[in-house]
Amino acid sequence: MQFKRRWLQLSLRTSLIVISAIAIWLAVKANDTRRQAEAVSAIREAGGSVCYDFEYKDISGCSISGAEPWEPTWLLDLVTINFFHEVYGVNLVGSQVLDGRDTAADRDYENVFARLEQLPDVRTLHLAKRQVTDANMTHVGTLTELEGLYLFDASELTDDGVRRLSKLANLKYLHIDNSQITDQAMEYIAQSSPNLKELVLQG
Repeated sequence: MQFKRRWLQLSLRTSLIVISAIAIWLAVKANDTRRQAEAVSAIREAGGSVCYDFEYKDISGCSISGAEPWEPTWLLDLVTINFFHEVYGVNLVGSQVLDGRDTAADRDYENVFARLEQLPDVRTLHLAKRQVTDANMTHVGTLTELEGLYLFDASELTDDGVRRLSKLANLKYLHIDNSQITDQAMEYIAQSSPNLKELVLQG
């Protein structure tokens, strides 16, 4: 009887530990889901787009046509896609043009870049024009899983902005055109991105 009582006490204690661990995991997961959903919403409101892990092909972007998540629709409707999948790609280049008109000056990207840090799994990022500033590179520099970075028409980017990308050790492809960077920036890139396979500089 004493052994049985002891076993029940141990079993109850183990159950409480397991339940507590699950509750903590769910709380953390729910917070991560909320933060990712907020970031996705900000990007889309700014005219950009995202792709999730099941849509991701390689560092060039998200090009798996017709890819669908494995979860049933009713489950995704219940807890949202952001609970099960991480954002792997972000493209803000398309937000620059609307009906053939350049809209870069009309948009406030401050909220978007502040939210980027809520997407720690991003592998590829496309930016252009007014989005590519030294200040915004501070936020980009927090995306430590980033493998492909495309900075188009980066006329406001200087060596200081490149220096802020020093934590991107996983970077494999970097494209920069029409920037103000000098040879000093090349030294920053060489030191901080040992896995870089291709560097494209234009303009």
